[in-house]
Amino acid sequence: MLNEFFNSFDGVSIRETLNHLKIATRDLGDFKPTLTKLFDELKTISSRDSYELFVEIDGSSVSIGNASRDSYDIISAHIEDCYEAESEYEIELKVEKNVVDKTVSVYFIDEFSAYLEDETPNNILTTLSTMFGEQLYFEVFSTIQPFYSNSIVFYQKDYFPDNFTQSEPEIRAKQIEMFSENCHFTSLEMKFLPSDFSLIKRPDTASKIAKYFDGLASVLSVVFISNTSEITNDGKLSYKINGYKMISCDEAEFADISGYGELPHKIYSWAYEGGNKVDKLGLVRNVLSIHLDDKNRIRFDSEAWEAIKSNYQVYLKDNLQSYLEVKNKIGEFIIDSTAKTYGIADQLLESLKNNILVLLTFLLTVVLVNGLKDNGYKMVFSDGYLAIVLILTLVSIVWLVMTLLETNKRFESASATIKDILKLNYQKVIMESEIEDVVNPVISKNRDYLKSQLKRYGIWWSVLLAVFVLSFATGNWYFTKPENKKHNVEISKEVKVAAEPAAKPEQVKKSKNN
Repeated sequence: MLNEFFNSFDGVSIRETLNHLKIATRDLGDFKPTLTKLFDELKTISSRDSYELFVEIDGSSVSIGNASRDSYDIISAHIEDCYEAESEYEIELKVEKNVVDKTVSVYFIDEFSAYLEDETPNNILTTLSTMFGEQLYFEVFSTIQPFYSNSIVFYQKDYFPDNFTQSEPEIRAKQIEMFSENCHFTSLEMKFLPSDFSLIKRPDTASKIAKYFDGLASVLSVVFISNTSEITNDGKLSYKINGYKMISCDEAEFADISGYGELPHKIYSWAYEGGNKVDKLGLVRNVLSIHLDDKNRIRFDSEAWEAIKSNYQVYLKDNLQSYLEVKNKIGEFIIDSTAKTYGIADQLLESLKNNILVLLTFLLTVVLVNGLKDNGYKMVFSDGYLAIVLILTLVSIVWLVMTLLETNKRFESASATIKDILKLNYQKVIMESEIEDVVNPVISKNRDYLKSQLKRYGIWWSVLLAVFVLSFATGNWYFTKPENKKHNVEISKEVKVAAEPAAKPEQVKKSKNN
C-alpha cells in the first residue's frame, strides 16, 4: 500500500485532507527500480478516487493518470531519455478523493489526524457537510482497529465492523428539526448531531482522531444548547444563552470546551432525547445562565448537571397535578376501550342468537307446520326442503364471515382512534412513549380476548350449521332410498284410509239393497 511504500523513505512530504492526498519527494534511493515499484503501488489506490503522478527529471516532466501498460511505457521512456546518475528529480502524486456509497478513503491515517488538528473546526465541518448524508464511512488503507459513532465509521480496508448500528433516521430528523426551531447557528446549515462525533466504539489505543471527535462532540453540544452560536474562522466558538440571565461568551477556545469532557454531550442528550424536549432545553438554559465562574462564563461541571436534574424534579412536581389528571383521563379511555371490546363481543353473540332463531323459525313454521301437518313427515326431508336448508346454511356462512371480518375491523379502527386522540391531546403533558406503554398492553389484551370470543362463537355457529345440514341430509337420504319409497307409499295410503270418515247407516242400507 502507499503508506507502507512512502513511509520507508525519508524526506517525503505527505499531506492528506478529507478531499485530497498530496505526496512529494526528491529522494527515492535507487531511482529506476523504486519508481517501477511505485508504479505497482498505484494499483492499490481505491477505484473511487482519481490520481495523477508527476515525474520531473532535470526540469523535464511527464504525468500519468492510471496504471495501465501505456502509462508504464510513458514513464519508462521518460526515464531512459532524461535520467542520468547525477540527475535531479521530483516525484509528486496527487489523489482526488471521492465519496461513493457514503465511503471515502484514508491512505495515511497519521497525516490525516494531523490535518484534523491543524484545520479549524469550521472548515472541517463545512467540508464534512458536503460529504455527509446521515452516515459516512472512512475506509483506511492501513492496519487499524475499527472505531465508530452511530453514524461515522473508521475501518480497515475490506473489514467493515459487523456490530455497527446506525442511528434511526426519524430520531435524527426530529432532533435536527428541534434545533432549527430553537437555536440559530450562523456558521453553516446544520446537518450534524453532537452524537455523530461521540464514539460508541473507541480505538484500542490512544487516537488523535478519537480525541478530536470528542472535542467536536462537546463543541456541537454547546451549539445545540445555545440560543445563538458561531464557530469563527480561527476555530473559536461564540455563543449566547438566554435563560434567567442573558449570557454571552465570545471566542471560547476549542480546547477549553473540549476540556469539559462528556458533560456538554450528556446535557445535550438529556435535553434532546425524550420527554418534553422544549421545556427541558429551556430548563437547561435557565440553570446554565446562572452557573458561572469568576469570569462570568458558564461552567459545565458536575454541579451544573446535578442542578439541572434537581430543577427538573421541581418542574415535575409543579406539573404533578396535571400529570395525574392526564393519567386519569387515559385510564378512562382505556376503560371505555375495554367496555367497547366486550360490547363488540356481545353483539357477535347476539348475532349468533338471531341466527339460531332463524333456524328454529324455519323448523317450526316451514318444516313442522307446513310439511308434517299437511303432507306427512316424509315431505319434511324432501329434496325441496333440503335445498332450502342448504341455501339458509350458505347465507349463514357468508354472514358469519362478514360478521367476523367487520368485528375485527371495527376493533382495530376504534383502538387506533383512541391512541391518536390520546397522543394529540396529551403528548405535551406526558411522553408519547409513556402513552404507548400504558395503552398498547391493554389494546393487545383486548385484542386477544376478542379473538378468543370470535373463535369460540365461530365454532358454535359452525357446529350448529353442521348439525342442521347433516340432519336434513341424512333424513333426505333415508326417505328417498328406493327400498323405502314403496314402504312410504303404503304408510301414506294407510294414513289416508284411516283419515277418511266412517260411512253413514243409510248409505250402508242402500248399498245392501242394491
